[in-house]
Amino acid sequence: MNTNPLVSSIGYIGNPARLPINHPLADGISFFRISGDEAIYELAFFKNGDWVTETIPFFGTYAESAYPGMRSRVYQGIPKKDLQDFLEIYKDW
Repeated sequence: MNTNPLVSSIGYIGNPARLPINHPLADGISFFRISGDEAIYELAFFKNGDWVTETIPFFGTYAESAYPGMRSRVYQGIPKKDLQDFLEIYKDW
């Protein structure tokens, strides 16, 4: 059985994959493949079901700018390899 979520649970716009992680700032990650590009993803992080608006350092250069009162933060243009490396370190499955 393949346990790599990038193979078995690839999300797409409207139906992102959501997985548990073991990270100090987040306990869940949601991601989907950008339409038309097999190697680029958009993702977001969650803690106790709420969006994590603090920047996750591993993906800091991809973080969408924060605005006052912002209740979400997404990370865009994530290369598949970077997402795989992050999940290998912080996976909780």
